[in-house]
Amino acid sequence: MLSEFVFDDPNAHEKVKPGMEAIEVVENILKGNKDVTQLTVITHPVGLNWSQDYSTKEERKQNFLCAYEPEFTQLGIHPLKVAEFTKARIVDIQEKARKQCNNNHIVVSLTSEVVLIAGGKMHLAMMNFHPEGDYGTDEIVKALEFRHPGMPAVLLNSGRHQHLYGFELLSQRQWEEWMGTWAIPFYFIHPGYLGYRLSAGYSTLRLTSDAQFKPTVPYVTKIISNR
Repeated sequence: MLSEFVFDDPNAHEKVKPGMEAIEVVENILKGNKDVTQLTVITHPVGLNWSQDYSTKEERKQNFLCAYEPEFTQLGIHPLKVAEFTKARIVDIQEKARKQCNNNHIVVSLTSEVVLIAGGKMHLAMMNFHPEGDYGTDEIVKALEFRHPGMPAVLLNSGRHQHLYGFELLSQRQWEEWMGTWAIPFYFIHPGYLGYRLSAGYSTLRLTSDAQFKPTVPYVTKIISNR
């Protein structure tokens, strides 16, 4: 097992069902561990990213310095007690941010960092996959079972990518190892995502949708029992 931090409910992942949205998945993770007291969501605009703006090799070569621009502009940081993390609250945060900024292309994302009742911080095991070529769900599952045996997890379809939530908490060092694990084969994640997240010190995954740029609310496609 990657982390020695044991969930109060070791079968929390079994309550997750195919089609369940990301917010419900996180609620189940929180119910599985009563030691978490607070988590944080952020609001930010969405649009085309660097790889979408510059799709050809020549365009990317000419504009590679643009890749250093911030991943997104963080508009609001919202620490939430566990009891406050509900779909209604997340939707309310999104709608208020859209009205305040007069911008309908704003979404809510979860950060991996959580606060414990006993004090201190840990991370939810989260990853944003963008597999290349023939690499896909089967390879992700095999890699998880090989590098992190014993960690139950769920995969979600976010539209362009796949999101993973593992049912374990990680220390800062374990989180860094977790991020590095997925970069080693270099077929699973976009290096830009890894760079941004390591620089920030936490992972992010989107919880809500945007009609134009992110039309899919991430939903569960596979439960990985891994016990």
